[in-house]
Amino acid sequence: MQGVLLLLLLLPLARPVVAGPSGDGGGASWRWRRVPVTAPGQSGGLMALALRAGEPGRNAVAVGHAGGVSLRVGDGPFELAARTGPVRDLAFEPGGSLWIASLAGLWHWSREGQLSERSPAPGERARSVHRIVVGARRLVVGTDAGAWQSHDGQRWRRLSEALPTGPVTAIALQEDAPELWLVVAGELWRFELDSGRGSPVRIVGAPAGVAPADLVSGVPGASVVVVYPRSLAFLPLGAARFEVVRPAWPPGAVANRLTPAAGRLWLATDLGLLHAPALAGPWRRAEAPAGSAEILALAASGEDVLAAGRLGLLHGSPVLRAPISFARDVVAARARPSQPAEPGIRSVQRASLRYLDLGPERMRALRAGLALRGWFPSVSLRLAAARDRRWRRDYDQAFLSGDTRHLQDRETNQNLDLEAALVMSWDLAGLAFDADALDLSRERRLIVSLRDSVLDEINQLYFERRGLLERLAQPGD
Repeated sequence: MQGVLLLLLLLPLARPVVAGPSGDGGGASWRWRRVPVTAPGQSGGLMALALRAGEPGRNAVAVGHAGGVSLRVGDGPFELAARTGPVRDLAFEPGGSLWIASLAGLWHWSREGQLSERSPAPGERARSVHRIVVGARRLVVGTDAGAWQSHDGQRWRRLSEALPTGPVTAIALQEDAPELWLVVAGELWRFELDSGRGSPVRIVGAPAGVAPADLVSGVPGASVVVVYPRSLAFLPLGAARFEVVRPAWPPGAVANRLTPAAGRLWLATDLGLLHAPALAGPWRRAEAPAGSAEILALAASGEDVLAAGRLGLLHGSPVLRAPISFARDVVAARARPSQPAEPGIRSVQRASLRYLDLGPERMRALRAGLALRGWFPSVSLRLAAARDRRWRRDYDQAFLSGDTRHLQDRETNQNLDLEAALVMSWDLAGLAFDADALDLSRERRLIVSLRDSVLDEINQLYFERRGLLERLAQPGD
């Protein structure tokens, strides 16, 4: 009872957390399958993605890769629609035409299949396009030469002279406000479309010196969400100050895109696709293969989520399960044959780390050895050998008894000298600080990072297997 009273007292002090889109979303598992996309230049993966929802059988999906854009309408195969070079972003218009942001310019692809360049200005920097935002009344693009807008896709003008002319790498449009959020030269800017005024935005608690990776509008409860590589920031509706959340993502994961869909928030990272009911989490990996592959772009419509990355195009859809009553659970549990006890997650983790030699014992042994290293001398063994051979001969003559005598004297000397020396030297300065301690510290960080990644994969596989076993054991599934 005391715990309930304490909880009731603390509820008014709890921070508001922006939730994901309305809907269930959490009561369904997801099935992911690969969608074949055959196109030149796709070996490096898919880098951009756009989805247009239409009549049944008329949905269009565009994927960008190093060679250009491949397009699929309905359930047909993907076909190469445009050769534009490496693609950074894609956006459909309500009429069905497609805008393409590439390293070689801004391109417009019509429904009739005509491709035309619509770069906002001449010059290499203006033709290097990062992002495209299509609104009901305007089109905004971000380039290396700043942001540009157009009302018809033909005539362009710079968004504002008050904004910096640096690269615009992310854009979020709120036409009901109306305002724009932009990342210009790595800094966050807010621009009012009616007044034409722009101002930089400083977020207290945001990572210093780190440029946002994405800007997202349309998340319920938030005017805009700023996606940093390792954290999130959002501006609650009607508020004047951002709130920063640092969710628990997989170790080392770097976020790049965020989108709300199907009652959840979906986050693309270099270590896989994550999802959560709210910005604060809890964040979980998506089912395989999306949860363990690098994701570079996201698109969603209704209950369908598309993810593009190194593995190509992945399509995810929910698999709903009918709720099972308590009585059915009891009957199923009694009728289920007994299963052998399985090891817990900690036992699996310890066994895996022991098998891979990533346990703490390894670093303890290295540190202990480094601490004792200064007491051990450097030993050197020296061997020397000298060999000396000398010959001496003397010749003489003598006349004795009327006859000449020849005399010869020979002398031979041989010497062999062997020398051995064992030299031991101590560097006692290593007792205070060993130069190899820096290498050991670097090795320790690498091992910790590798161990975190291994444990994250083990946790994902372990609980996915448990979930599959539970579903298989349920009668009627």
